[in-house]
Amino acid sequence: MNSSEEFFSIQDAELLASPITLPCGRIVHNRFAKVALYENLTPFLGGLPNRFHCALYSRWARGGWGMVFTGNVQISASHLTLGRDIIIPKGKWTERQLGAFKELSAAMHASSSSSKFPLAIMQINHTGRQSPRIIGGRILSAPVFCSSHRMGKHSQGVLTKVANHLMFQTPRTLSTTEVEGIVEDFCNAARIAHRTGFDGVQIHTAHGYLLCGFLSKKLNDRTDVYQDRLLILKQIIIRIRSTTPSDFALGIKLNAADYTYEGSTEEQALEDCQQIAQMGVDFIEISGGSYEDPVFNAPPRQVFFASYSRRVVQTIKTLQLEKPPLIILTGGLRSPSQFTQVISQNHAHILGLGRLAATCPDLPNRLFSSIPEDGVYRFIPAPEPSLYQPRWVPKLIGAGVVMAWHACQLKLLAEGKEVDMDLGSFGAILNLYIGGPYELCLLTKMMHLSPSTNDVPATPTSITADMLRRSYDFDAGINTSNAWVAEQSDKDVGTSGTGHGHSASDDEAEPDEEEYKGRSARALYDFEGKTEFRELTVVAGEALEIIKEVLDDGWSLARANNQIGLIPQSYYTFTSEMIPGESLLSGHDREGSSSTVTPRQAEVPLPLEPHSTGEWFYFPSFRDSLLRGKSLNRFSSFVTTGAEDWILKGAPAEQPSVHRKRSTLYVNDDEDVERDEEDNPELQPDRHLIESGPAWKTKLPTFRIIVHSPSKRTSVIAGSYTIYRVTSIFLSNTDEEHNGGRPPSPTRITVHRRYSHFVFLHTVLSRQLPGIALPPLPEKQYAGRFSEEFVEARRGDLERYLSRVIRHPIARYAEVLTFFLSCESEIQWNRLLPKFLNAPPAGAGFYAKVYHPMFNFDIQEATQTVNRFERHVKVVDRCVQNMRSVYEKVRNCRLEMSNTQRLLSYGLLSLISATPFASSAPPPGLQTDQDEEDLSRGGLVNDEGAWCWKDGCEDCLKMTKAIQKTAETLQIVADLHANNARVRQMALHETLKDVAHSSVLYASVVDTHRSTLSRYSAQETRLHDHEVAARCETVLNTTMAEFETYHRQKTEDFQRFTVEHLDSEIDFYEQVIIRLKNARETFNEPKYSQLATTARQPSIYEKELQNPRLTSPPLPQPVPHVYDSTPMRPVSAAISGVNSFLAGGRKSTTAVKRSSVLGKFW
Repeated sequence: MNSSEEFFSIQDAELLASPITLPCGRIVHNRFAKVALYENLTPFLGGLPNRFHCALYSRWARGGWGMVFTGNVQISASHLTLGRDIIIPKGKWTERQLGAFKELSAAMHASSSSSKFPLAIMQINHTGRQSPRIIGGRILSAPVFCSSHRMGKHSQGVLTKVANHLMFQTPRTLSTTEVEGIVEDFCNAARIAHRTGFDGVQIHTAHGYLLCGFLSKKLNDRTDVYQDRLLILKQIIIRIRSTTPSDFALGIKLNAADYTYEGSTEEQALEDCQQIAQMGVDFIEISGGSYEDPVFNAPPRQVFFASYSRRVVQTIKTLQLEKPPLIILTGGLRSPSQFTQVISQNHAHILGLGRLAATCPDLPNRLFSSIPEDGVYRFIPAPEPSLYQPRWVPKLIGAGVVMAWHACQLKLLAEGKEVDMDLGSFGAILNLYIGGPYELCLLTKMMHLSPSTNDVPATPTSITADMLRRSYDFDAGINTSNAWVAEQSDKDVGTSGTGHGHSASDDEAEPDEEEYKGRSARALYDFEGKTEFRELTVVAGEALEIIKEVLDDGWSLARANNQIGLIPQSYYTFTSEMIPGESLLSGHDREGSSSTVTPRQAEVPLPLEPHSTGEWFYFPSFRDSLLRGKSLNRFSSFVTTGAEDWILKGAPAEQPSVHRKRSTLYVNDDEDVERDEEDNPELQPDRHLIESGPAWKTKLPTFRIIVHSPSKRTSVIAGSYTIYRVTSIFLSNTDEEHNGGRPPSPTRITVHRRYSHFVFLHTVLSRQLPGIALPPLPEKQYAGRFSEEFVEARRGDLERYLSRVIRHPIARYAEVLTFFLSCESEIQWNRLLPKFLNAPPAGAGFYAKVYHPMFNFDIQEATQTVNRFERHVKVVDRCVQNMRSVYEKVRNCRLEMSNTQRLLSYGLLSLISATPFASSAPPPGLQTDQDEEDLSRGGLVNDEGAWCWKDGCEDCLKMTKAIQKTAETLQIVADLHANNARVRQMALHETLKDVAHSSVLYASVVDTHRSTLSRYSAQETRLHDHEVAARCETVLNTTMAEFETYHRQKTEDFQRFTVEHLDSEIDFYEQVIIRLKNARETFNEPKYSQLATTARQPSIYEKELQNPRLTSPPLPQPVPHVYDSTPMRPVSAAISGVNSFLAGGRKSTTAVKRSSVLGKFW
């Protein structure tokens, strides 16, 4: 028997195989967790998950682990560990990016068991100051950290200090705004993890990385709000919890050794754990070590941090949390006896294994494989590698050798091979840094080398830049340095077959500076580039030299101020182009990129040719020559909203354009706090912001609107009219409790408004916000306008109208809406009313005040979105109309059930009182009036009113009174059915109008979107006008933001409808059950016996037997929607037409579907 063979009992195995539940509800099917390891599988400078990651993690998924953690997934592309990390994409996520993460999560769930899948956890991290030079993603710029403390300890040796100095730079202290951006980056990573199928995320706050620095008392010497060491972690947890479902697991990784290093006591560490546990995390992993000091600072023991983790478990238990977090212990676990001891003695709840998972990927399956006849498991753990390290080697490098050895084992597993325990130190370092399997596979494929042969083809094939671009997992959506990498690759390896590039030979000389000569250009806009992504920073009008115009994703390589870097193609224009291009002269359309809208893919520039004395002709289109670019249909929404004027002419002369492009830095940093108020669109109510999505950025929190207390007023001039009270309710933004624990009362503002005031509000909103979809205003009615039913119906419609308006992100802060809801003085109302009525329509000025990011969507996405959206809303319309009909039947069925319950009640009363009711037929055998008269005189009820022919029968008396109680209860149940159908279900039936006719409501937005797409495509066929294209993008951002507004509101509307329906049904049936139970208890002792003590009194419902209520009045129905196909009243139609003409609102191409002239414009 092998000396390393270990024995442990079936009970030990059952303990380790027992499932445990996280506080979020996720089940971990056993106590083994494969913790994070450095994979070294992405291309250099990082990238997306690839097939090697999927192959590797599927090995662990099939190995029987309860949890599988990814390696470091970095939230910053400029702060990598050793250059080959997975990077979280920023900005607009593409399908390729999401698809890569979806494939990885699917591989992590690929369990060999059909019912027990490992939890797939993504570890998200920011390396901070522990990002090395060059391989960390930067060349000159310093890494960021909570402070400027440099790596290194006074007790380190000389070689270690030199190694630290060469690898790590002095960090730059993060500003408060940058810290807030990092919080958002962590939240963005969690959203991607949830969207792509991961079960949770782990926030890395250990090993000396960025968040570990914030938690450190020694390193965190900040003086702003983040001097609170746990504040950033708390903010990250709150943001993630607010954007992910409740069953999404959230954990952190803590460094037990950090507290020893900084001189803190263990009590301080336990106090931090207590506070973190109260933040609502699901698990805490206890680990240790850092690049600064790879050797653990805790006292040496075989199982690192075991005693500390046990104290953490005990300390958290004292908090008496309803769902305390689970503890994962990582470090030093090597043998099954240690596994069992850690779990059985409450050192931790889950075992975290890293290096052992690299050498034994199927460890849990091997451990639980089979039970021998003697009932004792025999398990031989994988041996530790024997790596030779001279004593003079610095600890940092020594730790790197161990890490490299395990990374090489992971590479073998990813390639479908088995681990190589004989691999030495030199071989590990060589295999780690000559390139990961991704590059080796790429080089093998391009050099026509088979992985299993050393045959070299006779004619070497050079590696072209295009091949590299197709291979790398980069794009501008993740890291704009992809364009830089592709360009540098193009320079380094050359282009085959042209004679102008450099060969792939190692003997080729480096390119001269003269080879970077380019074309003269001038910057059109200010651009603030990110230095870590090799982007230039230029100002409008600055001279540029374009070295290479066409790079991936619309970037160009340029020189400015003796610096070479990247700049978007749409941000400059060539100054040397003095004649039109060949594509225009020939009349052929050029083939532009359809991948992105900004920056746009331009043609490879043609060389300048000598000027020709011959003539050349350009034949403009019909629209350009006759209509000056305008649309022939002057009544389309594209025209009436001002979108066409904006695209062709820009902002009106009287309203200077405030629209300008902003760099990605400006967008991502949320707004520069040092900008003047007049230049900051967030501080101005007439400027509208669009964020990634595209989606409108909300400036004001939501609030509630109540329209109530209608009353009739009479005026000498205006005659009679109805006035409504409109109350705005603003909830407090603070979480603090006041007045003995009660939250502060909401702020209420109440004003009085009549219907004509609502017409004014809708008119001004339509003129000032032409680019959005506003809900229709309820129609005006003259006949019966003071009836109680109509006034109540209009009150509900007006309340729903206002509620829809304030839910729109930009209509909510419109100046006219603020005036409408807050102006209480009639004098001030009359004074300011003409200001809004006389203001000209916004038209093109609306789009001039829209700010949006530059990289917000691509042209293909814009085309697909409008097609899918239009089909979706049309189908939703049909389904909602069907739902309205179905819900009417539901209400009628409930009313019919009310009649049926009442009929049953009458039947029981007729039975026990021997009094036939009007609708019942005579009993068989009773054919004459004389027979009925004889029956009525006696024999059916006794003197005490009991249903019996025997006087003094207590049994029949008790039964008769109990049945009478049941009959009376059924009358109450019938009333509940009728009331529910008339009130609660009526209100829900009304709410279905809010989600009806979305296709009609958004028809103008769809028309504007399609017309703008057509104009944008037309620009591609002629000389490209960058300004026109940019204005097209503004309109497209606006329309797509409207689509997103519908998407969000639709989700809220149908969720609210379903919840309110369920609550209504639950409340209704609970009331029915309570009354039925009361009736049932009458048959139970001692109540049943007590019924015989007194005679039966006639029921109040017995007198109705001669004239029973067998039918109910018809149910009230919701007032028809403005767009419903119902006949119009002529007077209403005429008045609505006049109002629409005076309002100057926009028209719709689908006006024929509406029931009023007013609806054409609204």
